Amino acid sequence: MSVFSSMTSRLFTFFTISLLSFSFGADLKIVHIDGVFDLDNDDLVEFITIEEGRGDGDITGKIGYYEIDELGYPQLLWHLSSRSTPFEPDTGSRFQVTGALVDAAITDLDGNGSAELVVAANIFSPNELETGTILVFQWTQGEFPIQPSLTLSLGDQANPRP
Repeated sequence: MSVFSSMTSRLFTFFTISLLSFSFGADLKIVHIDGVFDLDNDDLVEFITIEEGRGDGDITGKIGYYEIDELGYPQLLWHLSSRSTPFEPDTGSRFQVTGALVDAAITDLDGNGSAELVVAANIFSPNELETGTILVFQWTQGEFPIQPSLTLSLGDQANPRP
């Protein structure tokens, strides 16, 4: 069986399972999916999703980086969460966005041969204005980090900031 027909079969399995599991899960629905990646070179398909939903009167979202395991099931490897109201302080060390996640792509921005996950978001500022923001997560030691390596606020004159 060729690698691509195997990937096609696994993607079909993923979509079937994901439609069932995500529709009954945390009230998040996939609104965009991108990729057939293998960033960790383990011959397993990886992809990113943009997921949106509502919960507790709040609009929530997630960028998910998944890998389809040997049995054809998607495994969440990394994620970035968002919500329309501020997160409670000390909800963990994971970077979270107060606002809306708009888009995401995996690319090699700087041409160094290593991937970056680029996320576009509309982030609420303290004065409750939305600011277009680009977040960059550098693929390092086989994973994306919890914190972005670069944050570019499109409404801020002092760009970029590490």
